[in-house]
Amino acid sequence: MSVASDKEILTLVRRAAMNLLARREHSASELRQKLAQRFKEYPGQVRQIINDLADNGLQSDERFTESFINHRAGKGYGAGRILRELEQKGIDESLAGRLLTQADINWLDILQKQYEKKYRAVPPQSPEEKAQYIRFFLYRGFSHSQIKELF
Repeated sequence: MSVASDKEILTLVRRAAMNLLARREHSASELRQKLAQRFKEYPGQVRQIINDLADNGLQSDERFTESFINHRAGKGYGAGRILRELEQKGIDESLAGRLLTQADINWLDILQKQYEKKYRAVPPQSPEEKAQYIRFFLYRGFSHSQIKELF
């Protein structure tokens, strides 16, 4: 059994990273986690490859964040929920907030579509039912002011 050289390890790590990035955008944090599981004994090489990929524009937290925002908004989630999910994925709060603000997304339109999809645009019949609606929309990441505007 031969021991792999540092160059061979870097090649293996880079190939694994590129395979992940070929499927979809990944944050640097996600990429680090996935590669660290596979290459536990080579944390320095993993860090080096991720830095190289970012330096060469092959991995970008900004590109990942833009893609993630558009994808999740398309699934009917509000800005609050998307922001929390991005933080869990290791995205800096200032970057996520900036890109959420810059996104050309009509959050009220998304909220209205969720209302029609979930409740068929039937107004709540009781205060308890209204509270249930509000909890659902808050869970989806919409703000109190957006929900108030809906009703």
